[in-house]
Amino acid sequence: MQIKNRTPFAFAPVMGWVNFPSHTATLVVKAGFRIVPGGVCEPLDEQSLEGDVMSKAQEPECLYDADMAQFKPKADLLLTGTCHTPGGKALTATTATFRVGDWSKSVACIGNRSWEKGLIRSSMSEPESFTKVPITWKNAFGGPKYKLNPAGKGHKDVILPNIEDPDDLIGGAGDKPKPAGFGPIYRTWKSRAGKLGTYDKKWLKERFPAWPKDFDWTYFNAAPQDQQLDQFLIGAEEVTLENMHPEHSMLKTSLPGIRIRCLVREGEDLAVREVKMNLDTLHVDADKQALYLVWRGVANVKDGDWDDCRDVLVVSEKLDDKKATVEELLPLFEEEAEEGEIEEGVEPAETPAEKNAAIDKLIKEMEARAQQAENDVSSAVKRAAGEEFDPAKQAANAPKTEFKDAVNAFNSQWKGAASDGAKLPKGVSANDFNPAADPEMAELMALQQAMKPPTPPGGAQLASMMKSGEAKGGDFGGADLKEQDLEGADLSESFLNDADLSGANLKGANLNGASLSHSNLSNADLTGADLSDADLTEADLSGAKLDGATLTDAVFIKAQAAGASFKGVKAAGAHFAEMQADEGDFSEGDFTEAVFSDVALIKANFAGANLSKAAFDGVKAGEAVFSGAEMPGFRGGEGSDFTKAKFEKVNGTGSVWEASTLVEADFGESELGGAMFPGSDLSGARLYGSNLTRGMLRKTKLKGAKCGNVNFFRAMLEQADLTEASLVQANCYEADFMDALTEGADFEGANLKRTKLAK
Repeated sequence: MQIKNRTPFAFAPVMGWVNFPSHTATLVVKAGFRIVPGGVCEPLDEQSLEGDVMSKAQEPECLYDADMAQFKPKADLLLTGTCHTPGGKALTATTATFRVGDWSKSVACIGNRSWEKGLIRSSMSEPESFTKVPITWKNAFGGPKYKLNPAGKGHKDVILPNIEDPDDLIGGAGDKPKPAGFGPIYRTWKSRAGKLGTYDKKWLKERFPAWPKDFDWTYFNAAPQDQQLDQFLIGAEEVTLENMHPEHSMLKTSLPGIRIRCLVREGEDLAVREVKMNLDTLHVDADKQALYLVWRGVANVKDGDWDDCRDVLVVSEKLDDKKATVEELLPLFEEEAEEGEIEEGVEPAETPAEKNAAIDKLIKEMEARAQQAENDVSSAVKRAAGEEFDPAKQAANAPKTEFKDAVNAFNSQWKGAASDGAKLPKGVSANDFNPAADPEMAELMALQQAMKPPTPPGGAQLASMMKSGEAKGGDFGGADLKEQDLEGADLSESFLNDADLSGANLKGANLNGASLSHSNLSNADLTGADLSDADLTEADLSGAKLDGATLTDAVFIKAQAAGASFKGVKAAGAHFAEMQADEGDFSEGDFTEAVFSDVALIKANFAGANLSKAAFDGVKAGEAVFSGAEMPGFRGGEGSDFTKAKFEKVNGTGSVWEASTLVEADFGESELGGAMFPGSDLSGARLYGSNLTRGMLRKTKLKGAKCGNVNFFRAMLEQADLTEASLVQANCYEADFMDALTEGADFEGANLKRTKLAK
């Protein structure tokens, strides 16, 4: 295929099945432009296609969504940038507005705030002033366990978001507003991942590797729902950015006013047809003063290689000019490329069924299934009826905090000097640094002390109060409850951060929604406890017993749980990322869609557990036991180490093990239909009697592997290393062994019909 690109813009084809069962070619043209305030945007010097661009935060967000989507049924309006206050004046709140043609959307931008504990309830602190704040999902409502926005803040957090919907502002601690922002939604987040459809045996049989029948094509629309237009863009719309430039509080520019056209010549007779191109994406990068447009067109083609396509012609025209006829464009197929134009031979992206590039893409899309089953969140509680958000009024009414800040700074200096034994400069007495020496300061300190909430009781007294039901939702941060009897206590929604609960009896306790971050629960007994939606970030659970506990949607990020027992727990959707749980017992537990990313699980026991759609990327699980586990849709890739792990008789239909270390692992008699092991190392592994029908083992190391009686029907073993492997009595009918290494492999009694190894 020759590409005759008569534009300065980037172009590429993507093969797929948009109109299944027909093969399709999606033609993608991307153009980058420099924003010209008050004028028409101008082309950038460099033009390129992009994949997903992610932030570098611990919970990353998508800053730019990949260009190579197969089809978008709606137009995406996207923006990344920063809110700048008008004239650089420090404010506590303002708004930022993004407008394209007749469409517009605003977000409220608010200074840093937090929830402050009071005697009865928490209250919102006054916002700090600011001159700029990034409009990112990190600054919007969300949190690690909030599937609509795992990158955000405010959910189970004392820090409030900076970016909100001006019509749905947070008013109380229980509010859960929809995250507000202009940027792309990452493909693994709930609002997109839930559109991927059903990947089951029927899909494997009837449509693999195409998208399932119930796939929702708006999955490829990365914009928030209210930034998706039913009509595609024209290409000459005016774009307005309000409060998103340090110098121009109202910046306007116009799109370039061009259309993109693509013509293809196919077959021996070089038949020409035009592929309709839709302008389906506008992404504004306000910080870089650039914007990007993507046109996309879909054509049915003969096969997945599009071998009968001789060339593709890409041209641009001004919208104001008369549209050229196809006949008028034909000579451009033969003309030499001019300066700034591109002409090259291009191989289209191969089909997922045949080549690894698109298979890898499919794998990554399937990964998102682990995020899609969260229950619908309730609507956020709006502010009182009729109350309007007035940034100017809020800024004018903001309390003066200079005196309080000065007192706090003074106290901090004095305490630091006193505790560190610092020498005072000449001419300054210790009394100058002692607030108690000043009657006014002493009075202020007494007032501050009186305003503090009473210190909670500890030990048996507090335990008794908790068991009586008087502690529900209370603040017991740092409380000493070591070895106390709290069996059956109702501690739901309680604040227990940094509490010492080591050795405590918490059998059957209700800790639903409780905050237990940094708490000490070592050797505690939580048998049958309800920890659903609880936060145990960096908690110490070493040797703890949680058998039969409910952990639905709980967070255990960076927790210490070596030797802990999670036997029979209900932990669907729980988040265990970066937990230390070597030799932990997770047997018979339900971990559907749970996240175990980067967890230490050496010699851990998951026998009989339900790990459907669970994510185990980056784990260290050498010698761990998974025998008899339910693992359909399981994800164990991205550098996971399962050396010598036991997976006998597991159900791993459609599981993914990309780039995993599975040396000497045991998958004997397992169901692995459609499982994917691209780039994994199964050297010396035992797969005897397993079903790997339509399995994907491209570039997989199976050196010395024991694959006797394995069903490799239509499996892909392209470039696999089968050196010294045993495939005795294996069913390899129609398996793909292209470029596989088979030196010393034993195929005695194997069914090699319709393979390149057939004699």
